[in-house]
Amino acid sequence: MDVADVMGPRDFSKLLQDRYGLRMSHQAISKAPYLPRTQAGRILVQDALVTLEARGRISLDGTSRPPPEVAAPEAERGRPKTGGNAYYEELTLTEKVKRRKLEMELAEKEGRLLRVEDVTEAMVAGARKIGERLEQVTGLADDIVVVAQRSGAQGVRELLRRQVRDLRQSLAESLTLAAAEEQSEDEQG
Repeated sequence: MDVADVMGPRDFSKLLQDRYGLRMSHQAISKAPYLPRTQAGRILVQDALVTLEARGRISLDGTSRPPPEVAAPEAERGRPKTGGNAYYEELTLTEKVKRRKLEMELAEKEGRLLRVEDVTEAMVAGARKIGERLEQVTGLADDIVVVAQRSGAQGVRELLRRQVRDLRQSLAESLTLAAAEEQSEDEQG
């Protein structure tokens, strides 16, 4: 029998009762914060079943599980978990971490995630290019003196505007070219 990907709390309650012999009211399912849901509040069935198995409430392999022991909340505070449920909770956490790691690796391969080292390297290369271009500004001293004598402050402003515009355009072209070279190196290697 095929199970739907998402269900409402009532249908999920019925599934748990019919398939796994677990009585859990739809109200309890609605209030259970550990059950994965869609944004619309519907239960993600496969993930919820795995979570319930990890909590020791059901068995997905067909063997029956004894009902978990119920401890008073005061008894659990400040003590390490020693019951059978701790193992399953740890297993669930481990699986979540593995899944998250795989998601991140996929995002990196698809280009949706960048490594910090790569971003840092690109920033350093960009800063180096900007520094090289800014060093060229000192060569304007003679031009500024000549323009200041001929046209005064207004002429110097025009010269500086032109130089800044050229510098900005040159930097944009240089950084775009560097990024394209880096991307082609990544695709080849």
